[in-house]
Parts: sequence; structure tokens; C-alpha cells
Amino acid sequence: MIRKLLILLVFTGCAAGVYLSVAFLFDRTSEGRLRVETLYDRPDRGGERGQNLVGGSDYDTLGRPFTEMYHPLTGAVTGIVTDATFEECGILTGDYDEDNPERPEYIDQENGWSRGKASAVPDLRTDPEVVVTGAARHFGRKGIEVTNAFGPSRNFRLQQGRDYVLSLWMKVASGRVPLERGVVLDLDYRQLSPSSPDWPIWLDQKTLKCSGELRVEKHRRGWHYLELLVPASRDISAAEWAHGFRYARMYAGVPQGDGKGGDATVYIDDIRFRPVDSKSCSFFLDGKGRERETCVGPDNREIDCDKVERVLFEPDVDSSAVDSSVQNN
Repeated sequence: MIRKLLILLVFTGCAAGVYLSVAFLFDRTSEGRLRVETLYDRPDRGGERGQNLVGGSDYDTLGRPFTEMYHPLTGAVTGIVTDATFEECGILTGDYDEDNPERPEYIDQENGWSRGKASAVPDLRTDPEVVVTGAARHFGRKGIEVTNAFGPSRNFRLQQGRDYVLSLWMKVASGRVPLERGVVLDLDYRQLSPSSPDWPIWLDQKTLKCSGELRVEKHRRGWHYLELLVPASRDISAAEWAHGFRYARMYAGVPQGDGKGGDATVYIDDIRFRPVDSKSCSFFLDGKGRERETCVGPDNREIDCDKVERVLFEPDVDSSAVDSSVQNN
């Protein structure tokens, strides 16, 4: 018997048309698995109605799922993850803000990204703030500026037996902030909630610790690449999985300021969460949020936008070999 866990209707108007989306609709199938469906009318496809996963998940020629993330206002594709369903992956490029006055707590409600505008430490001099601004730009025209706040946060519905990777780019804009877990990002595992909030997990119940290590690479202009391994297959036992520990929740920001009672601000760009055996690409769009200006491949280097599909879907294609002339940031 199918049990509806969550239905969230969002009406969105834009220059390309008015469309209806079901942002998060979790169905429990007769096999006990959770899946996501959508009634997402794509304005950039003439109102064609998709029948797969919210965010545009589909299947490649080998029958494997892949997910496209759509710009919440224009419908343009902002990222692709292969061999993954929408609920277990995500990309936030950081160069746009849905800016919905009715749900200001979201940067991108359509794709599940909360703003995280809250602090973990009281009495810091500067109020917590999370904004999309040109000052924080990295790959695209804009980036995410986080001051004394948790910053972009999202929940993911995991698949049993799979491991994942959380990655992002970060630059410390002010404050002496160590780029460490629990300071500038973190992730833990959460339990299914019978009350079904916006994402069906308990935020105030017991969590399980992610045992993965954080890798930090230093790059040009003060930017760092951060990558956290999420070994969920090892961290979550069969008994814990059976009791509902099937979700991961992450944040990227500075909820404790600089960790020593002072303020801190960081810039964030290109957040990705994906299975370790998948590939992903991010697309940074023009000022109208429609055309691709910069494409970043699976190895986190800029690639030729015309060759994205080859890199993602042809086996054994190295994205650095496809376009080695583009310098990494």
C-alpha cells in the first residue's frame, strides 16, 4: 500500500510561463522503498510534464538513473549527477537565490536547499547572514556569503549500501577560521520521522556520526576545495537502517563565527553531494539564469560546456583530457 509521506505544492511564475511543481513527494512503495515523483511542468520544454523524479531525474541508455537540477525560476539545468536519484544527491552552484518572500528560509526551495540563517553561538557582534552576492563569486557571477551562520543546508535520502561524497569550494573572507569539520561544515545521519516535516527526518532526536575524513586543497586567490567522504555503508548498521537512519543532513558555513567568540565570514561555491561511484557537473549561468557560461566537470575543473555529455555518459572519458586548456580556480 502506497503511503504518502509528504506533498508540498509550490506555484511559481516566471517570464517563461507559470508552472506547478511538487517539490518533495515521498511515496513508500510495496517493496518498502521510498521514491520521489513529480508533476513538474518544465517551462523551458513547452510545459511538457515530467513523470520521473523531482529535479528532472531520468535514465541513461544503460537504465541507470541520473538527475538534473533545475534553476527554480527559469528551469535551466544547473547540474547533473549520474547514477543517482534526486533524493540522494544535490548541487547548489551558489550563483542564484530563489528569493521567495513567502519562504525566505530557503535559497532554493525547489531543490531543498535551506539558507541556514542561524548561529550556534549567542552574542556575536554581527547578526547571522546568508546572502548571494557578486563579492563571493568564484566559478560564476555570484557566490554565497555566510556570516556567523550555519549556511546552506540540505537533507538527503540515502540508499542502503552506498557511500557518498560532500564537496564544495570555500574562501575565508574575514576572521581566522580553521577549515575543519564542525567549524566550516559537517554532516551526520538522521532518523525517519513519523510526523513528516518538510523533509521527513527528526531534527531534535539522536543522530549518528559520520566517520569520514575532510580533505582540504589550497587553490588560487584564497579559495580552498573541501571534500568530505561519507562512508554511510560502514557508519549505519543494518539495525540502525531498519530503525529509520536513512538520511544525511549537512551544512556549510560558520555557525560559531571564528570559533573563539569573534565574527567570521566565508564565501561558498559549487556545493555537491553525490554517490562516490557517480559523476557530476555544475553549470554556472548568465545574468538571466538561462544560458551556460561556465561548466565545471567531475574533477572540479572548468570544462568545455559542449563536451559535458561526453564526459558524463561515455565510459572512461577523463574530463581533464577533454579540455586541458582551461585552468582550474
